[in-house]
Parts: sequence; C-alpha cells; structure tokens
Amino acid sequence: MKKTKPYNVILADCAPSEVQSFADSVSEIINEPFVIESSFKKKISKNTLKGKVLYYGSFFTFAFKAWRKRHNYRIVLAWQQFYANNFAFYSRLFGSRNSNITLVSVNYTYKEKHGLIGRIYKRYMKYCTDNRYIDFFHVLSNNYAQSVSDQLGIHSDRFIVTHFGTPDNAEEWRQLPSPNSTPYILSIGRSNRDFDFLCDVWRQPELKDFKLIILADAWNPGYKLPENVEHHTDIIGHEAFPYIANAALSVIPIENPNICSGDTVLLNSMMMSIPVAVTSPSTLSEMYITDNVDGIYLPRDVERAARRLSALLKDRDRLKELGENARKTYISSFSRNAMGRTLAQKLMNKKRE
Repeated sequence: MKKTKPYNVILADCAPSEVQSFADSVSEIINEPFVIESSFKKKISKNTLKGKVLYYGSFFTFAFKAWRKRHNYRIVLAWQQFYANNFAFYSRLFGSRNSNITLVSVNYTYKEKHGLIGRIYKRYMKYCTDNRYIDFFHVLSNNYAQSVSDQLGIHSDRFIVTHFGTPDNAEEWRQLPSPNSTPYILSIGRSNRDFDFLCDVWRQPELKDFKLIILADAWNPGYKLPENVEHHTDIIGHEAFPYIANAALSVIPIENPNICSGDTVLLNSMMMSIPVAVTSPSTLSEMYITDNVDGIYLPRDVERAARRLSALLKDRDRLKELGENARKTYISSFSRNAMGRTLAQKLMNKKRE
C-alpha cells in the first residue's frame, strides 16, 4: 500500500472559510500548505439539543478520527482546543505518541469548575496536558499563561502567547442597517462580564443622556435597570452583528481580569472602526487596546469610569479618531491573517529552541 505523504492540518469546528485566511497566513510563514479538516455541519444548530449533542460529542469523535490518521500529519493546529486535548488523550491512553507530529492547541482556555464535576474536569485536563502529547498551547496573554501554568502544571516554555484574530468582514457589515433609531453604546457577552458594575456606572448622572444596550442571554440582573439601559436576552449569534456594526462605542466590563474573554467582540468592533472601552486590568487591556490611542481603559471605580466615558461620548471628533485608529490597529495586528502570521512565526521559533 502506498503511504500518504505527511501533511499539515488545521482541525476546526467552524466552516473552513472562517479559518481560511488564518491557514493561508500560517502557510506563508512556514512555507508549507495547511489543509483544513472541519467537523462543521451547516444544518446543525447548537441551539437545539441534537445540535449540542453532535457539537460537544465531536470533541471526542472528530478528535478520534483525526487521531487515527495521526501518521498522516506533521503539524496539527487544533483550532478547537478540545480536538487537541482529546487527540492527546487518545495518544496517552493507547501509548501511541508519534514523535513526527507537532500538536498545538490554539486558543487554549481553562476555567476551574466547582464541586465533583470540577475535580473530574481538572483531572481530565491534567491528563491531556501534563504529558508530552501536546507540544504547545496558544493563549491570549502572558498573565493567562502564568495562571494556567500554576493551575495545571504546564511548563511555561510550552506556551505560545499571541493575540486572537477575526476575519475582516467590514465591507459586508457596513451594509447592515442599524437596529436602533438613535445612537447607542453596546455591551455584549455571556461569560466573564461584570454587567452589574456597568449598570452602576450607567446610573451616574454624567451618562443619563446616553443609551446603553446590553446583549446578554446568560445575565439576569435581578433588579430594575436604569431607564437609559436596555437589556436583551434573545439576540445572539449573527443577530448581534448589526448591533456591533452600528454602535457608537463598545464597552466590555471584565469580571476576572486574568481570564481571556471578550476578544471576538472587541476585535469585531475595532474591525468596524468603533472604539472600545475595556476595564483595566484585564487581558483585553494587556493585549489589544492602547489607552487613548485606539480605545480607552476604564478604572474599576464607578464614578471615575462614568466621568471617563462621559468625556469621550461628548467628544465626537475624539470618538471618530479613536475609531479610525482602532481599524488601523486591527488591520496591522489583529485580523485573522495577522494572527496566523504571528502564531506561525512564534511556533517556528519555539521549534528551533
């Protein structure tokens, strides 16, 4: 039987088109082609029980299919981190480490869970990571790399720290009509957000004339919102794109500053020339935004944050300048092309060490 020549692969849980520019950039730097192998099923929605079972089940089934083809691979970039985790899980379980493979877990995250489930989850994660089967872990900040290293015992040399990246859909998104008849500020997200803090900020008199729209299906405030705050729980996925594309300002209040979250919302806002206000310290302020250049930092103080937001929102020329700078920063550093180039270069440097 003729052997298949080993090739490089990206294991993805999304439509191949979403990571094509990333694959092209990685190929350009490494000077070798990368094939995209995807588990994405267009007709399956993750909002249904069947869709969730198929999606989360693929963490194991798709990874197993990839693992069975391990002898065909050279460099494996797992865009879905659980494809890397379970690839390593099967390798360790069956003692089948292939020394010719370089396995990278892209966009790696670990968040501790409580109780028995948390203990089982941590043992599973350590089983997959505390060994020689995953070569490198791509994370989105140095602080987060240190946090994961402390929690799971992963040596610091195995981390590749870069920014995230999104496809540049600005031309398409500019055609999206505004969902609101008047200007608004947007805050969106479901994990690691401190919307309670943000609502306290919006209660301050400086912001009484500015409308805040919060899109958060997992947040239940449990109290009466300020009159200038509008909360939606049923606007998710693609339905949120018009809100992002037409906002005057995007605000991302981070709860735990060491956990990477909010990257996609932040970058999609920058893509659309919309300035972003992020709480600091946070991984977002560490890795993406330069204060007063392409966005602003918000202190974790209600009155000071309100004054800073009010000053910016009243200065239309300043808002426009920050937005234009945000778009320039996005193109040069935070598009999916830029992410692919940076990650590939750092991977090559790691392999030389």
